[in-house]
Amino acid sequence: MKQYPNIDIRGIGLIWGLDLSKFDTNIAAEVQKACFERGLIVERVGRHDSVVKVMPPLNISNNNLRKGCEILRDSIASVLALQEEKVVQKI
Repeated sequence: MKQYPNIDIRGIGLIWGLDLSKFDTNIAAEVQKACFERGLIVERVGRHDSVVKVMPPLNISNNNLRKGCEILRDSIASVLALQEEKVVQKI
């Protein structure tokens, strides 16, 4: 996710975490909600629940994995765009 340098990505195999702690404390919750609204279930873990955990089943198809990653990417993009709008409106 080169376009989001503030997101730290860690993981191994099919277990990955996207650390959103450099943003507001509720960003991970908003990303989780946006994912759910698009049909993807993700968990929040870590200190202050600021890490979005991605842990698909080992037998996931490439198509479903790709679709899940696209949903996650789109959810992050929409949440961060909304956050940017809020910041601009405050100025």
